[in-house]
Amino acid sequence: MSCQHNLLLLFLCGFAVLTVSAQTCGEHVLEGTSCSINGKTSNNEKAADIRWSFISSDGTTTQWKKGSNRKPPAGLTIEEDGSLRFESVRQNNTGTYKYTAFDASDTQISAETVELRVYVKAPKPNVKSECKPDGTVTLLCDTGNYKDLHISWYEDDKIMQDETETHLTLTSSKVKENKLYACSVSNPVSSEQSDRITVSYSGPDQVSAQTCGEHVLEGTSCSINGKPSNNVKAADIRWSFISSDGNTTEWKKGSSRKPPAGLTIEEDGSLRFESVRQSNTGTYKYAAFDASDTQISAETVELRVYVKAPKPNVKSGCKPDGTVTLLCDTGNYKDLHISWYEDDKIMQDETETHLTLTSSKVKENKRYACSVSNPASSEHSDRITVSFSAQTCGEHVLEGTSCSINGKTTKNEKAADIRWGFTSSDGNPTDWKKGSSRKPPAGITIEEDGSLRFESVRQNNTGTYKYTAFDASGTQIGDETVELRVYVKAPKPTVTIKCIASQDIVILHCKNLENIKDLTISWYEDGTIEKVEKKSELTLKLSDVINKQYACSLSNPASNAQSERITASCSSIPITLFGFDFWIMIGILAGGGALLLLLCSVLICCACRRCRHKKHRLDAEEFRLTELQPPFSNGTNRSKQTARGQPAPPIPQEESMHCNPSPQSTPQIQPQPKAQIRARPPPPPQDEDEEDPPPLPRPRNKQHRKKHQEPYRPME
Repeated sequence: MSCQHNLLLLFLCGFAVLTVSAQTCGEHVLEGTSCSINGKTSNNEKAADIRWSFISSDGTTTQWKKGSNRKPPAGLTIEEDGSLRFESVRQNNTGTYKYTAFDASDTQISAETVELRVYVKAPKPNVKSECKPDGTVTLLCDTGNYKDLHISWYEDDKIMQDETETHLTLTSSKVKENKLYACSVSNPVSSEQSDRITVSYSGPDQVSAQTCGEHVLEGTSCSINGKPSNNVKAADIRWSFISSDGNTTEWKKGSSRKPPAGLTIEEDGSLRFESVRQSNTGTYKYAAFDASDTQISAETVELRVYVKAPKPNVKSGCKPDGTVTLLCDTGNYKDLHISWYEDDKIMQDETETHLTLTSSKVKENKRYACSVSNPASSEHSDRITVSFSAQTCGEHVLEGTSCSINGKTTKNEKAADIRWGFTSSDGNPTDWKKGSSRKPPAGITIEEDGSLRFESVRQNNTGTYKYTAFDASGTQIGDETVELRVYVKAPKPTVTIKCIASQDIVILHCKNLENIKDLTISWYEDGTIEKVEKKSELTLKLSDVINKQYACSLSNPASNAQSERITASCSSIPITLFGFDFWIMIGILAGGGALLLLLCSVLICCACRRCRHKKHRLDAEEFRLTELQPPFSNGTNRSKQTARGQPAPPIPQEESMHCNPSPQSTPQIQPQPKAQIRARPPPPPQDEDEEDPPPLPRPRNKQHRKKHQEPYRPME
């Protein structure tokens, strides 16, 4: 049995969502409480007609009837079991409630009367003191404008019997005892106690207030004491104040530089605050001087003033995975320390505003509360109980939701045979029967009460469900049809802008990043809905969108998501080039141009180097051939070349001719030395792509030349 019990809890854990159990209203209720007044019939019979009547504190009577147009006002509901539920009770709900129930024959089967008294939460009181000339002190328990509160006084944390008035008078002998005093206020549903103050005796005519500590609650009456060394009488007392923002102010006793209203420099030199405020937070410096203006004392005190911690409120929210998130709501108050409590025991290491409970924690049905505090005060929230409840599937359901489709018999009879029929969106019918082999698929279960439970609905669960119930004799006692439509969660869209300056228009495009279909698109202009349509584009005039913010939302019957708002200004749209960012494209083009210029430079350098190399080779060949040529007869070397760039052939040696031959003298013919024939130098190497030069002309010798011919001379 224990194993079955654990399995049942584990099964419920998978489908659970949060619900906070409602309490029963007592006679005295705190304002803001959610509770119910229960009305029961005799013998627990089923009531066919339920009526409630309300007589308010001023004698006005109102009647409400379940299932008629005489419904209770907003915040009150007549439940199925006939109870009257208050969403949040208010003081105007104080009065007498009468419950009456009738059966089908209109016979009264029950009548009940309940008294309800609603009270506001008791405020935290503040103790103020007043000194009298006779040495007595009067303490006032200040509660503001709250009425109908019971007051109690405490002396050193012990209640003072028979002291229930707002004022408490202490005799001079009591004052000399230097005790702690406080007061408390209460009503039947709440109570609050003030901070304690010390009333001490400092002279026959002076009663001192409590001494300010470093951390003080706003509104406290206290003093910062400054004492001269060796208790020497100070002739001059000065106080300086450095505020939290760094501003410095100086005050001097008995001069025109007096402290502001609410602060007083006393005879003993102490600085007295009538009621400290947050603006009093800062550093206080005390300086005392004797008659010769010699400083005889100096003291520095830090003061931090805090507002009273507010009473927090615990709010709850559930997740599809069965977890629960609790929020400790403190309003707009800051710099508060948060603590969480589980069944009145503090939860260690839980100091955030949110507390997440796992599904296994939720099933324990424990009570949770939070407290907030600062160095001067603390407050505790009301406790809430977290328990399980199943959610009923509506017609439109978000994918992943855990819910049930309920099937009821005609007269709530016990069904012996339960069947469910399912017709999918494509028209395929399927039948399931409880307790047979025709079971629903995984993730769907027919419960004991006949309801069809979905562990996590999917889109293929969309369709028509028909519930049929039969009794033991085979007679049909229940027939119900339910439509179910499952939708995916709408994605968060993004808005893009396209400006067409030539047409003076702006096109806004709502992008659906997940390409989900069957979504309704809504356009918002400055937070106000502008248009609802299926198109993802919105065309506007350029002049109509100046300094306006636009957003779009995607929705279906089960969810919606809205984009971030953007300003549809063309000046804010990035410049593009070829459809890409302008500066990125400029960088790419500049880099490509630089690379192309570098490549061209390399090619030009290579070509120039090749030309220089070729010219140098030709010059070297010519120089080598010139050196191999024979010298001229007159002793000069020829350096000229032929027209084709080849070395000119050598000029043959001529015989010397005498212009005037003498008959007496006989010519002396000297033998000519035979010219030494030199070996021809090898031809220079030629490039393959260069044409062969023509052969060099060879000079003819003297024997082969005719007498009348001129000697061979190369062309100039």
